[in-house]
Amino acid sequence: MRRVLALLLLAACGDRPIPGDSSTGDASTGTAATTTTTTIPPGTTGDTPTTGPAPLACSCAAYFDHTGCGDDELWPQIADCEQPTICPTVTVACPRPNQDIYSCQDELVIDAEALECAIAALRDRTPGRFIIEGIANGGLFSAPPVFAVRLPGADQAATTSCQVTDTGTSWDAIASTLAEPSFFSDCLAKPNTQARHACALAGLLMDKSTLPLCGA
Repeated sequence: MRRVLALLLLAACGDRPIPGDSSTGDASTGTAATTTTTTIPPGTTGDTPTTGPAPLACSCAAYFDHTGCGDDELWPQIADCEQPTICPTVTVACPRPNQDIYSCQDELVIDAEALECAIAALRDRTPGRFIIEGIANGGLFSAPPVFAVRLPGADQAATTSCQVTDTGTSWDAIASTLAEPSFFSDCLAKPNTQARHACALAGLLMDKSTLPLCGA
């Protein structure tokens, strides 16, 4: 009796698929079993394609003639570097109308909120761009320098340095490695805006080199 029951159970379970078996077929009709095989293309892992490193942005200078240091002249000087503006321009101005900026060095008014935004972006490595006006004396009939800063990410920066002088407009395209985030935290703790301004530019430009010409 036990042997009969065992034979009946074996017959009942014989047609059930085995879990995890990808073979298909029908023994009752004589159809041959087929096996499904998934082929992963080279260079991919599962469904996610593997790609190489992203192309380096902000890596070359696109020189062209210009007569000033306006926004529309500053940004195109470094190619392949489109980014959103993340801070207002850090302006530097003399509070007395019609006075040369160098005649009131101790009275200069620097936009404190814009400067704080720029320093925080440098500290946090926030991708984006902003302008910092400089203070350095460029000589008689010369304007202060202007720095158009681009932060492509990580510890890198690409900056256009531009200055209108009595002999024309001079500029440079600069690649630099930013100072440590703690450096910029210390900048924010400086006692006044002039000290914070000088600190920000020092941390931005302390490790710099001139960008190569595009296509060179």
